[in-house]
Amino acid sequence: MDTQTAGTTAATHRIHPLHPLPQSPQELTPEWLTAALRAGELDVEVASLETEPFAEGAGMLSLLVRVRPQYRFGEGPETVIIKMPAPVEANRQTAINFQNYRREVLFYRDLANRTPARMPIVHYADIIGT
Repeated sequence: MDTQTAGTTAATHRIHPLHPLPQSPQELTPEWLTAALRAGELDVEVASLETEPFAEGAGMLSLLVRVRPQYRFGEGPETVIIKMPAPVEANRQTAINFQNYRREVLFYRDLANRTPARMPIVHYADIIGT
């Protein structure tokens, strides 16, 4: 199974109801984003969402998507950035071989709150695979 990452900017919990992780913007759903934001302890329900490319061409090892959720109830972020595996197989395989996805998720899950550096607000991050 391929290594996969997804998250609203990065990492806090591993919650299996969020699997399978979206692999493309077309796979993002209001239900998945609701679960991801709730994993980050936001009491919201996403009714719909709009996606657009973010920082296109900036990253070779991942795909960034800006999401603008519309909420059925609750207050959540106006926008979130979702990071997914690279759509190009060779780039994705390079990231997997060097464990880039795994390292990033573990950093945000275990270390980000220990650094004085500015970090994005992380609602959810996960990885599947080796």
